[in-house]
Amino acid sequence: MRTIKTPHGITLNYQDEGNKHSPTVILIMGLGAQMTVWPDSLYYGLVNNGFRVIRFDNRDSGLSTHLDHYPSPSL
Repeated sequence: MRTIKTPHGITLNYQDEGNKHSPTVILIMGLGAQMTVWPDSLYYGLVNNGFRVIRFDNRDSGLSTHLDHYPSPSL
């Protein structure tokens, strides 16, 4: 697992597999769920079929930064 940090100090955890020159598929999980909800069989199936695949934890989910000191957003 890799981590990037924004200029505002927020960290986002992600996984990036496959050939960097292959067509890229980005798996974006919905609100409140972490990247591991994507089945490994789907993730690695795409990688094994020649795609570069990226999945990540959104802010406030999984291993990414949680902003508990802010109120919940109004949807």
